[in-house]
Amino acid sequence: RQLEAERKSVLDSLDREQVLLEQERQENDANWIAGGLDLGMEAQELGKPLNTPWVCAGPVEVRAASQSPYRNVHPQGTRGVHVGSGLNTDGIRYVFPNGIKASDGDTISFNVDFRTQAGAQQEGAYRFYLGQGVVQSLAIEFSVTPTDFVIRNGAEWETLRPLKTGEWYTLQVVINTQKKTYAGVIGTQDDLTRFAHKKTAPNWNGIVDCFICDGIGHVPGSASARDIDNIGLTQTPFGQPGSPEVIPRIQTDAAKQRILAIEHKLADLKKRKATLASTPVYEVAYGVQEGAPVDAHIQLRGEPAKLGGQVPRRFLEVFGAEQLPMGYKGSGRLQLADWITNPKNPLAARVLVNRVWQWHFGRGIVSTPSDFGFRGARPTHPELLNWLTAEFITSNWSIKHLHRVMMQSRVYQLSSINPSEKPQIDPGNSLLWRYTRRPLDAESMRDAMLAVSGILDHSKPKPHPFPDVNSWGFTIHHPFHGVYQSNHRSVYLMQQRNRRNPYLELFDSADPNVSIGNRQPTVTPTQALFLMNSKFVHDQANAMAQRLLLSAKTTEQRVQLAFEIGHGRQPSKLDFEAAVEFVTTYNEQPPRQTQPASQQEVWSGLARVILTSNGFLFVD
Repeated sequence: RQLEAERKSVLDSLDREQVLLEQERQENDANWIAGGLDLGMEAQELGKPLNTPWVCAGPVEVRAASQSPYRNVHPQGTRGVHVGSGLNTDGIRYVFPNGIKASDGDTISFNVDFRTQAGAQQEGAYRFYLGQGVVQSLAIEFSVTPTDFVIRNGAEWETLRPLKTGEWYTLQVVINTQKKTYAGVIGTQDDLTRFAHKKTAPNWNGIVDCFICDGIGHVPGSASARDIDNIGLTQTPFGQPGSPEVIPRIQTDAAKQRILAIEHKLADLKKRKATLASTPVYEVAYGVQEGAPVDAHIQLRGEPAKLGGQVPRRFLEVFGAEQLPMGYKGSGRLQLADWITNPKNPLAARVLVNRVWQWHFGRGIVSTPSDFGFRGARPTHPELLNWLTAEFITSNWSIKHLHRVMMQSRVYQLSSINPSEKPQIDPGNSLLWRYTRRPLDAESMRDAMLAVSGILDHSKPKPHPFPDVNSWGFTIHHPFHGVYQSNHRSVYLMQQRNRRNPYLELFDSADPNVSIGNRQPTVTPTQALFLMNSKFVHDQANAMAQRLLLSAKTTEQRVQLAFEIGHGRQPSKLDFEAAVEFVTTYNEQPPRQTQPASQQEVWSGLARVILTSNGFLFVD
């Protein structure tokens, strides 16, 4: 509430500044009329209803024949608006931007030209309303029948003069904002009726920003069709009917410059207001809060409306059925955590140890990491799993210690190539007589390429550039989807449930909708095409080539360094000679080119070979 109040205070201050600027613009503009030239009427499309900035309802149409013959308010135009006979609420409305307030000056001038349809016989009346908003505060009001023009004087209606159908009339009013009275003329060029000392509506608040012409006149019944044109609102009087066509008054250069400066300030002010109004006053985040802990009831036949007996919160019977203390009011999550980590309950520790073993060896001691039950696989080395679990618990559940124990073991350091006869005895390597050769997963492959190219960004990543929360319009059929590129580790890539990252999906990443204990690796042509052609791989190869060119001088040194960086080992004599020959041939006769390749192109080619080779993509 405090932040909302502070923002409202700033917005109110900006509103006041805008009012002062617009008032100064009016004072400097000799031709200022609220709403602009003919209130946008000349921009309306002929034969269609009124459009923005107007509002209309019922049989309303812009017509050339509805153009007023008077020129004392707006210059010669090409169209007006025709309002047909319909419901009392049918008509037109225009809201003047910012309007005029009593505090802006002593007078407010208003003009409207109108014509009742020739031969009209309707018994009702249409009206002209001027005030703030639709019904917020009435200033002045006039009512028109086919035969009479009626004026509202305070709270009373007065018939001012007779009218003829089919004839154009002009109505001009000047409101005295201090005395809350108004005066003016109504009639034709040769037949004007003047009126004065009429009272504005009781309780008028001194603001005029809305004009309405509808069928809610002083008498009931259907209102006649009519033509409306030349609506104007300003602080200075309009020219008299019959005076020459309005001519723009002379504008001084100083006034023009000041108006231009004010327009720039107003544009900036409105932009600041829009930004401030659309920006949340506090950050939005997903969150949860503690609910009221309750004991659940059995749902008979699974129906929530048919409840059976209440079941106290406890662990499953197969896990001991331990219950919460009597009268305990908490959720029970603390007791659950204590039970999970209790040395007498080694299940969680066994599962975690098996998952870490699976990470290092490609397959767990129990090959079904999410199922240690009767339907799961039996451990290949049960004593080893028990010993590692005990070691893990004894080390105070230190995962770092668990990594060290596994990676310092002899079995982890075995080669994946072993020419012994054991493949005939154990072709699946269940007994771990060698290291099981396995491909890098999608995340590790990407991270490795970024690392060897030198592009990997080790800094703390910024949040994903999600769309502004105020612009969200996502639905179940049009959900949010975004892929944000990054040079940080893959663990920082955005994951969303409805669509996976295209790269991660291509290389068998886990489905984020379900719990995955084992990924199912595949080898597909699209994976090979990605490694050959993707911009990501080419960018890493270019960066790695730059690294080779800067770190070594001779071809042999660079080839040696390429294998050390990409494969983490010295190349064999055969691989070394083949790589040197590749670079030499590329230099001398590049494919599909007539000019020798640049050094960057040559070493980028070798880098792509290194990055897409089995020595890089597989763990030996």
